[in-house]
Amino acid sequence: MQHRWLRNLTANAAKADRQKIRKLNISNIKKFHKSEKLKQVALMAIAVQSDPNDIKELKEIFMALDKDGNGSLTLEELQNGLGERENGE
Repeated sequence: MQHRWLRNLTANAAKADRQKIRKLNISNIKKFHKSEKLKQVALMAIAVQSDPNDIKELKEIFMALDKDGNGSLTLEELQNGLGERENGE
């Protein structure tokens, strides 16, 4: 395995793999960015068509579920909130 030809072959293969991975990562980032834009457009369409009273109610429900007030729901907060609703609270 110490032969110069084998070392060069291994080095070239590693370089090619790194290039493939780099291209794949860039491609995945581009796809993710496009999907995020699509999500934003979909959310905007829903928001424009929604009744302001419905949005207000959803915001109140979200704020009640968000116990630590950080603007996002943990799995635990969601499970606790849904459990309370099932129990009629």
